[in-house]
Amino acid sequence: MERRPRYVFYAATDGVGTHIVRGLFVRLANEGLKVSTESLALWQLGARYIFESDSLGGKKAACVAAINDALAKIGLEPVSANPSSADLFKRIETEARKSDVTLDFSRMLCRTDKSRSYKDIANIRKFILSYIAWKDRTIDVRFIIQQRDPLDHIASLHERFSADSTGEEIRQLVLESHDLLKELRADLDSSGCCDFYLDMTLSEIVYNYQSCVNRLEIMLAFPFYRGMYITPVSLNKWPTSPYAVSLINDPQIAAMARDLGIEYPKPGTLGLRFFVWKAQFLRHYYELKIIVDTRLGRVEDTNPINAKHERKLSMLHKVLLRVMPSWREQNKAFYENLKKGSASDSK
Repeated sequence: MERRPRYVFYAATDGVGTHIVRGLFVRLANEGLKVSTESLALWQLGARYIFESDSLGGKKAACVAAINDALAKIGLEPVSANPSSADLFKRIETEARKSDVTLDFSRMLCRTDKSRSYKDIANIRKFILSYIAWKDRTIDVRFIIQQRDPLDHIASLHERFSADSTGEEIRQLVLESHDLLKELRADLDSSGCCDFYLDMTLSEIVYNYQSCVNRLEIMLAFPFYRGMYITPVSLNKWPTSPYAVSLINDPQIAAMARDLGIEYPKPGTLGLRFFVWKAQFLRHYYELKIIVDTRLGRVEDTNPINAKHERKLSMLHKVLLRVMPSWREQNKAFYENLKKGSASDSK
């Protein structure tokens, strides 16, 4: 029996674990599989047309035009002036069937923006679920839901984007993502799709990597790579961020942490001081270990770890890179492999 292509929605806003999972999918090409990491705009555009057409009024034609523009970009035939769900589903399938597996990391299910409101995301979920229920469906849809310690997530985003976003904006983004992922789980469970998604945290990926790979293989029936170099350098980084530490008593952050099974040391205690010192020490230790392991050839060319952490290194470790060019060599090889993957997506 022919194996159906898989379309995987990767619902995550964090950058760290997503590099690991995306790396696993890109390496499937080594197993002779056609892999795409391109998102299909048709899910969002189709949801808007199907569920909001009555309220679009004069903008209905513009919505159809946007759908046809998206179709033209991927070389597919336009839809009529009044397309049905089936018309949209067939075109989504035509594109998705060009690959054995598609990893859609568009964040359309877990983050609002100027083009996507809470209501829009709810409609996207409805549209995807209506496709899953479609009797003529030929693509298997699956979901990976990934989250991270909220203070770690805030610390990471604040480190990268504090020049462009306020701390409160970053805090709200993390809380919003958590609420949207809770709604996604609830919709999948209530629709009988509880076996269609994996729920993982960054800590689980790092500390239980082989178990996470097992779960991916069971859900998708693909042979994932098991030898990826994994480091806990990005875990428990919040104690090094004054802004993240200032939120340790925030009730909404505490509630999100409890949802994920996380407890923080109490403010003003010796336990918190020790936790901060330990976190700072381990961050420097793991940064140095990555540099040494890269020098010893333990970090594979498809691993994004050096590209991910290059801009975050301490001054001492940046000096060490001058002595150990193997870091730059691995980094260059990673980007070359990434370009090869992008080229295969476009074929």
